Amino acid sequence: MQAALLDAGVRIAASYAVGRGRELTRRLRAIMKDEPPIVAVAGGDGSMTRAAAVLAHRRSVLAVLPLGTGNSFARSLGITDVRSAVATLATGRCCKIDLGLVNGRHFANFATVGLSSEIAAHTPDALKRIAGVGAYVLSGIVPALREHRFRVKIKGKGVRFEGDVHHVIVASGRYFGETPILPTASVTSGKLAVYTTTANGVPGIAKEFFAIARGRQTELEQANWWTTTRVTVKTSERQLVAIDGKPVDETPARFEIDPQALRVLVPVQFDGLP
Repeated sequence: MQAALLDAGVRIAASYAVGRGRELTRRLRAIMKDEPPIVAVAGGDGSMTRAAAVLAHRRSVLAVLPLGTGNSFARSLGITDVRSAVATLATGRCCKIDLGLVNGRHFANFATVGLSSEIAAHTPDALKRIAGVGAYVLSGIVPALREHRFRVKIKGKGVRFEGDVHHVIVASGRYFGETPILPTASVTSGKLAVYTTTANGVPGIAKEFFAIARGRQTELEQANWWTTTRVTVKTSERQLVAIDGKPVDETPARFEIDPQALRVLVPVQFDGLP
């Protein structure tokens, strides 16, 4: 990675090899005491969420080097692989993008409630390294077979919904995995994208996830979706809440958009809808 950056003409002032989670957060906080102009982070969506939380509303610019499983956040910035990330670091431009907030906690791309959070919680890191995005499918088989819908109330600006669902997705970015969560979702829209479906049973779940894989989930008869600046999700039974694939809380959950909260490097041609 460093060799590729140097070959592209990027000057590296300092580099650190750190573990994920709290160790990454501690290192970033220490780095930010010097307010460097650019902070490059290599990792997956979980690492980017931690980086975004530390760099939010700071002058330093985040450069994303995608080394994770889904790399949804990188895709939302128009960065598709390590090569395009290196090129962006060398020749890209600074852009202010939105972040999401759930119960006061920042997330970089998307948050989930219910089944999708359970799948994230039960997908081992080792399996993700071996199977990539397919790891979520493999880990989702057992939770899907135990499928239990819950009653949800979703309320927000322009949003009123009550029904039986198996999950809710709330995104500040564009991508959920490798496909857009909504056709117009963007990290520069100033809006959250909210999606759920009343699909029932394992066949309904399978049909929905197959539609998501093709980017056609909004065409499902049972699909419900909105764009809004804030929304509250309340459930009949406490449900797991995950952000960017990492379980962090339980319902009830209040989601908000934090507009233009983070400075990032993006490709020159980036327009918010890659």
